[in-house]
Amino acid sequence: MADTATDGSDRYKHKRNLGVSETRFDGTKYNPETDRQAYAAEEFAAGIFGQKANDKLLRGGDGGTDFKLCGRRVEVYHLGIGKDGRPRTSGHLIMNPKEPQRFAGLYLVVRGSIEEGFEIAGWASHAALTREPVQDFGYGDRYALPVGKLLPLLSLLEKVHESESKA
Repeated sequence: MADTATDGSDRYKHKRNLGVSETRFDGTKYNPETDRQAYAAEEFAAGIFGQKANDKLLRGGDGGTDFKLCGRRVEVYHLGIGKDGRPRTSGHLIMNPKEPQRFAGLYLVVRGSIEEGFEIAGWASHAALTREPVQDFGYGDRYALPVGKLLPLLSLLEKVHESESKA
């Protein structure tokens, strides 16, 4: 069963209606504002490449592909909003090794918010993410790549241009 989120503000409700738990693996809870900001971050990132963000929701979430780029699956990660209510500017790209359905070829990390604007913090391939030592942030071992080790957006734009030139 698939459903379409018309925007990020109703994505939270759609996920709950489809049976997606509101509790993350770490025990924290999703909330409507988290989903609203994350979906807007996905739309922002997809728009940079002239793509449309995945708005299909399945029983297990969106399945880990937000859009495709040069034939590769892209997953967008929003760094989120901190406890102080401000967008996080640092942190890690974190992936649960036990959720292979969410693996993608490329990961784009976005920071910011709808209210303050978004920016691409950087990107990484799945291979680069999994080469890093796993870390336990209190909810089990996770692949974790510090934001400071991400590649700059310009390098990805160059790869896309190069790929389009060959096509």
